[in-house]
Amino acid sequence: MIKKISYSGNEGFALVLSIILLLAMSLIGGALIAISSGDHKANNASANYQQTFYVAEAGLLEGEKYVINTYKGDYDLATDLRDNGEHLNIFDESDEATVNNLITNTDMDPKTKNILPNISKCFDSFVDISKSKFRFAKLIKSNPSDPDLPVKFREKFYDHIGGDTLLTKVGVSELDKEKKILDDYYFEYFVTRRAEKVRYVVTGNSIRQTSGSVGAGGAKLGFEYTVYSCGLSDEDGDGLIVPLISTIILPED
Repeated sequence: MIKKISYSGNEGFALVLSIILLLAMSLIGGALIAISSGDHKANNASANYQQTFYVAEAGLLEGEKYVINTYKGDYDLATDLRDNGEHLNIFDESDEATVNNLITNTDMDPKTKNILPNISKCFDSFVDISKSKFRFAKLIKSNPSDPDLPVKFREKFYDHIGGDTLLTKVGVSELDKEKKILDDYYFEYFVTRRAEKVRYVVTGNSIRQTSGSVGAGGAKLGFEYTVYSCGLSDEDGDGLIVPLISTIILPED
């Protein structure tokens, strides 16, 4: 005798199970896409920060070079010697309004013909600076009658490294793509100097500051410069800004 089995009431079970499995797979797929997208954004942010950091370092080196070359003097190719250098002077103590004017000053430097940049966003990224006490170093003048201008500079990183020549030399195949990546980055730097001399000790080939005041003993006297540099991930400074600081001590004479 053949027993007849009835499946009454189970007709929609397979459909419901299929829908549940489809929803579960959709949720898992969406989660994997979200994780992948988050990782991609994190990697892009990390790469952007690293590149901006390198740009800030380039600005720091340029600021240090300006201070040191001013101290050593201009190099004369004819004689293979340097002219007599000098220390950078600093502006008199002033107030916050005067410092703000120097920060935003966009006059032309009569000596180099460079237009001074507005460095307000870079300056404000150094939260420990007190504007009422800050004293910019002064640019070296060609003529005594030239106005006093602050040491501050801005340059596109791609132009600074000679991007087209460099990328062609190293054999980058997708030149336009690499240029687009690097073309947005800029660096800015500005310089100050302590008004009073500091004491430092020469050890080997390095210079180590041992005190912030002048004292007795075998220490030498010098001037302490601070170079502030910013790497900017875009021209307007609305993106990522990486601030760096470097301190240099140079002999008084």
